Amino acid sequence: MKHPKSLIYCSFIVISIFLTSCATILSPEKGTYTLDSNPTGAQVFDENENQLGTTPFDLKKVNKKVKVLTIKKEGYVSKDVAIYRKTKNGYLFLDAMLLCIPCIIDLPSENITTIEPRNTTVELKKSPKEYEQSVMLAIDKVSYENQDKIKGKINGATKTPDTKGVSRTIGEIDYLESTIIEKLQKTYIDPVSVSTNNNSKSGMGKAKLRVKPTINNLDFTLKGKYLKIYEGPESMKCTWNFYRTSDSKEILGSIVTNINITRSKGSNYTILDELMNEAVADLLSVDTLYDFLTKNEKTYMSESKGKEIKLVGAPKQNFESSKEMLKYSKEGVVTVITKDGFGSGFIVSQDGYIVTNYHVADGQKNNIQVKMNSNIKLKATVVKSNEEYDLLLLKIDVDELKPLYIGKSEDMETGDDVYAIGTPLETSLGQSITKGIISGVREIGGMNYLQTDVSINSGNSGGPLINDKGEVIGVTTMKLSGKGIEGIGFCIPSKTVLEMLNIKF
Repeated sequence: MKHPKSLIYCSFIVISIFLTSCATILSPEKGTYTLDSNPTGAQVFDENENQLGTTPFDLKKVNKKVKVLTIKKEGYVSKDVAIYRKTKNGYLFLDAMLLCIPCIIDLPSENITTIEPRNTTVELKKSPKEYEQSVMLAIDKVSYENQDKIKGKINGATKTPDTKGVSRTIGEIDYLESTIIEKLQKTYIDPVSVSTNNNSKSGMGKAKLRVKPTINNLDFTLKGKYLKIYEGPESMKCTWNFYRTSDSKEILGSIVTNINITRSKGSNYTILDELMNEAVADLLSVDTLYDFLTKNEKTYMSESKGKEIKLVGAPKQNFESSKEMLKYSKEGVVTVITKDGFGSGFIVSQDGYIVTNYHVADGQKNNIQVKMNSNIKLKATVVKSNEEYDLLLLKIDVDELKPLYIGKSEDMETGDDVYAIGTPLETSLGQSITKGIISGVREIGGMNYLQTDVSINSGNSGGPLINDKGEVIGVTTMKLSGKGIEGIGFCIPSKTVLEMLNIKF
């Protein structure tokens, strides 16, 4: 009769061992966690750019320290996926009284982890096409068309932008301009804020076109305790109206983006930021956008050159030495003085026509003086201006001057010797000469510039850049400045000067 009782005790011991063993081999991450992409076969990277695999990808392979994965596929825009982990301690509860093993009560097992997103497919958008030249575009402040259509629900409660404390969830519309600019960078669009564009004193680096984004409606139905674990559908309709920067009334064209996405746990983006990032990607995917922008930009530029002006140009000169050439060229360079400052310029006709930069006069039409090489000061009048190309044509009432011959900038090659003549730093330094080379041709804001390492300082603007034959091949316009930056100056090519001031000889 003792054997059955002993058998029961043995059974309890075996069961307790079995249960304890089960608790210790529980998987830290239970279930299936697959991250896929459409199209599939994309590469998966961690924050340190280490490739972890390709989609479909098992998220259980990801180190617990990794918080964001980047999905990359050639021909498509990279996509970041936030990884959210929710961890709970697992406990083994045994009937200690039954088993008589009180020492294993509440014995903790390994952590049980839930990963978000779980079994998610990321939709990849095709990369925008690449073009040789970028298009500068001013980004206006984003606005709501009708605030009554800007609302959604979080945990069943209706939320609008005016709801107290909701800005940390929905986001601030005033900050979306920066979101758009950041998203457009490294694409064929060179973005700049409207405020920055308006403060530019010249056409150099100034956008000719502007886009005004208007959010027509915003909707969302989310659940969760806080932003990082919110999940659910989100949608936004946005209209992008394009204008000239000089005309805020005439709409050149419009593009509408409709975004419908499902938010997953782990995202730190506000609702507006998340949707606007998707909207910009959709905007860039419009195949006709680049042609639309470049066509309107060129039309705008061509209209800015005005009516044709016929001048009697300088005869081509032959010099026996560079010293002779520079001595002659100095006589054709002047200092342009206004009430706010000074710059340089050069004579292009015997009867007193002078070319300089628009920003030298900064829009002034009166009180402009020209200081000649002989130190004589003469009153100058504005004949024509092209703010977009930073060009200005002046006239002084003097005849029999020595104009400079306008050469062909398109014939210049990298490494060719060039000279800059102008008035750096102060008016007493007029007709100063510096020597350098052509460093290349650079495209900035849809315009081509000659890059040179010639020493350029404040006051050189508007002066000529001449080749070793004494021919003007450019107008000194600006230089890059900053700690450690030297010898990076830019000049408007002579071909552009003649075309955009519409000068014919």
